Amino acid sequence: MGCGSVLELTQPDLCVIRLCARPAAIGQLGRSEKSGRIAPDELLLLAPSREAERVLAELSAELERLDPTGIVLDHSDAFVLTTFSDQAREALARLTPIPIPADGFVQGPVAGVPCKVFATPDQLLLLAPSTYAHHVRERILTACADLDVRERVVSDTTSLAQATTA
Repeated sequence: MGCGSVLELTQPDLCVIRLCARPAAIGQLGRSEKSGRIAPDELLLLAPSREAERVLAELSAELERLDPTGIVLDHSDAFVLTTFSDQAREALARLTPIPIPADGFVQGPVAGVPCKVFATPDQLLLLAPSTYAHHVRERILTACADLDVRERVVSDTTSLAQATTA
């Protein structure tokens, strides 16, 4: 890496919502938030934290209609979210053997920990289990020591698009 390379790590103010329901019901949920199917009967959605209560209520009502046995819950405490910008793909390639799509969702080991990644052409959003957050952060800093790593927290007034895209 040449001089002047920067890796920006941001902790966006997003909530993680987990839906568990019949696969057909999950397939019918038309959401604008970023989402990733983690199993046939499970879906993770991201939304701005300030909208968590509203999104949870809307999803609960919609799921009640589609699958009354389904559940919707705020799963934010289970994850630490980190957005990688600038040298994102190079940095993540140092931490995982899984191929990262240009745009989409993937899950697999990152820094030796089972994680989820939401990818856009310009950024990567890593969801690491909160119990391993310190380990994952230390592995990022070690693997990317030659990059100019900058860390920041996004305020709760940042939209989902601003928090997850350049």
